[in-house]
Amino acid sequence: YTADGTNDEVEIQAAIDAAYAAGGGTVYLLDGTFTINDSVNANRGIVMASSTRLIGQGSSTVLKLVSGANKNFNIVDVNSAVDVVIAHLSIDGNKAAQGAQLYMGIRILDSYRITIDHVSVANVVTNGIEADNGTSQYITISNSWIRDNNGIGIVIDDVLDVRVDNNFVVSKGNYGIYGGGDWLENPIITGNYVLNNGDIGIYTRDAVEGNISDNQVRGNASHGIRVNNADDTVVSNNY
Repeated sequence: YTADGTNDEVEIQAAIDAAYAAGGGTVYLLDGTFTINDSVNANRGIVMASSTRLIGQGSSTVLKLVSGANKNFNIVDVNSAVDVVIAHLSIDGNKAAQGAQLYMGIRILDSYRITIDHVSVANVVTNGIEADNGTSQYITISNSWIRDNNGIGIVIDDVLDVRVDNNFVVSKGNYGIYGGGDWLENPIITGNYVLNNGDIGIYTRDAVEGNISDNQVRGNASHGIRVNNADDTVVSNNY
C-alpha cells in the first residue's frame, strides 16, 4: 500500500481491513506525514478493526488532519472493537486550519482491551484522546504526549478498568485528565505529568475503586486534583 499525501486514509484503511480479514495483524506506517480526510468513513479518518495494530516509527510518523475539514471528525476511531493497539506515532489535529466543529484525536467507544502507547496527540480543536459514552473496558493509555489541544487532554467517561499512566498532558484549554459519567470503575491514574492546563489538572467524579497516585500536577489554572462523589478512591503521593 503506497500513500501519496492525499487522502492517505484510503490506503491505511485498506491495509487495516485486509489485516482484519486475515484474522488480525499489524499495519506499519513508515516515516512521513499522512494526510487524513474522511473519504472512506464519514466523519472519521481511520477506523480500527478488532485484532489489528497500527504502529508507526515514532514522532516521525504523523497522521495530520486535512486543512478545512470543517465537520465533526475523529482522526482515529475505535468503535465496537476488541484487541486494538495504536502505538509509536503522532496525530496532528491541524487546528489552525479548522473550524469550530467537534474534533478528537482518538475516540474509543464500546470497545475492549484497547492500548494507546507512545502516541503524541497535538493541535486538536477539542479533546486529545476520549474513551466515553459506552461500555468500554480494559483501556490503557500510556507513555503518550497530549499537548496544545483546545479541549480536554484525556477523557475517560463511562468506562471500566482503565489505566492512564506515564503520560505528559500539557497546555490544554480545559482539564488535563477528566473521568466521570454514569460510571467510572477502577480507574488508575498514575505517574503522569499534568502541567499548565487551562482548568483542573486531574478531575474525577462518581469514580469507584479509583487510584490517583504518583502524578506531578503543577501550574494548572484551577485545582491540581479534584475528586467528587468517589467511593473507595485512593489519592496519594501526588505533587
